[in-house]
Amino acid sequence: MLRIWKNELYDGFNCITSACPSNCCDEDWCISVDQKTYEALSELMGDINDKISSERPHTLIKKDHKCPFITDDGLCSIHADYGEEFLSNTCRSYPRFVSGYGDVYTMTIGLSCPEVARMIVSTDRIIRFTSEVLYESKNEKGKKLPKLESEVVMERTLSLFNKDRSALESFSCLGEEYIGFHDGIINSNIDEIMLKLRDIASEIGAVEQYDTLKLGNMHISMDDIKRVDVELKKHYPFLAQNICRCYLFERIMYNENVVNKDYADTFKKAEIYLLLFYCVLISNGIVAEFESDVVTDLLYRTMRLIDHNENIIELLSE
Repeated sequence: MLRIWKNELYDGFNCITSACPSNCCDEDWCISVDQKTYEALSELMGDINDKISSERPHTLIKKDHKCPFITDDGLCSIHADYGEEFLSNTCRSYPRFVSGYGDVYTMTIGLSCPEVARMIVSTDRIIRFTSEVLYESKNEKGKKLPKLESEVVMERTLSLFNKDRSALESFSCLGEEYIGFHDGIINSNIDEIMLKLRDIASEIGAVEQYDTLKLGNMHISMDDIKRVDVELKKHYPFLAQNICRCYLFERIMYNENVVNKDYADTFKKAEIYLLLFYCVLISNGIVAEFESDVVTDLLYRTMRLIDHNENIIELLSE
C-alpha cells in the first residue's frame, strides 16, 4: 500500500525542446547517467567514453557547457535517433522529481525550467497537491495508511498559503501557528543578506549567475520587499503563494528522512527563497509593469541560481 502526493502541474508538463529560451542541455550541470542507460547506449553506439565517463558514477562529458548529444537545432540526438526510453533517468524526468518516504511518495516539479516557470506565472488559482492511495494487493483494500508527521505539517502549512493573503502575510500566520518559527527575515537588513549571498556565490562559482540577475546593483530595504509583495499580488494574485507552496510541499517532506525534524528551519528557508525572488524583481526594475514574459524569465533564472548551486539556501540561512 502506497500513498502518492502529487503537484497538479506534474502531469501537465511537456518539454518545449528547441523552443525553450534556455535549454537545460546547454547548462553546465553535472548530469548523471544510470548504469542501465550507459550500457544500452554503449551497445547501440559503440565507444561513447568521449561523451559519457566510463567510471562510475557515469556523467555526461560537457563541451563548452553543452551536452555532447545536443544537435545544432537544440534537440537531443538520442531522443531523435533511438527514442525516449534510451534517455538517462535524469534527462527523462527533469524537471519532474519523485522522492520516497517509506510508503509515501511525492511527485514534484522544479521551477528552474522556463516552461514550468511560465506555467506557474500563468496559473490563475492556488496550485493543488493531491494524494492517492495505491493498493498493491486485494487484501490491502479498505485499510488505511497512517499519515506521517511531515504529511500533517505539510497539509497544515499549505492551508495557510492561500488566495486570501499575500505571501508575507502567510509567513506571519505561520509564525503564529508554530512555536519556534518567527518571521525573523522580515526584520533583517536586506543589504547584509545580499552581501552574504554575493560571498556564497563567489565560494560556489555562481558569481556570473548572481551578476546576470543584477543582485548587487542597488540598495534594497524591507519596505521595498513589502511593496513588491503587495504589488505582485495585484498583477499575479497566486504567483508568490504558489512559489512558496511548491517549495514547502517538497521541503517539508524532506524532514521525514532525517533524524531531527526541523520544520521551523524549513519555514525560514522558504522565506529566504521568496525573498531572493523579490530582490531580483526589485534589482531588475520591473516592480511597476510586471510583464509576464519578464517575470517568467526572472523566476526560472532565480531558481536556477538557488536550486542548482548546492546548499546556497542552507548557507544563506546559517
